[in-house]
Amino acid sequence: MKTAPQHGEVIAVARGVHVEDGSTSPAALKIGDHILFGEYSGDEIRLSGETYLMMRRDEIIRVLGDMADDGEETSH
Repeated sequence: MKTAPQHGEVIAVARGVHVEDGSTSPAALKIGDHILFGEYSGDEIRLSGETYLMMRRDEIIRVLGDMADDGEETSH
């Protein structure tokens, strides 16, 4: 049985990804982006009584972008 993807909001982003030539490729996500990810994606961490998911970019199914107050996706 297939499970529906989970969704969440990005609250922190790494500086980027190190590539073979030693340079850094900028992060594809930004704080505030809404994303879809699999049920078992990421690692749960607890900080100051809050639970967060920390995950790699390849665990994200889709970036939905910023969501306006009315729930509509806004473009980048």
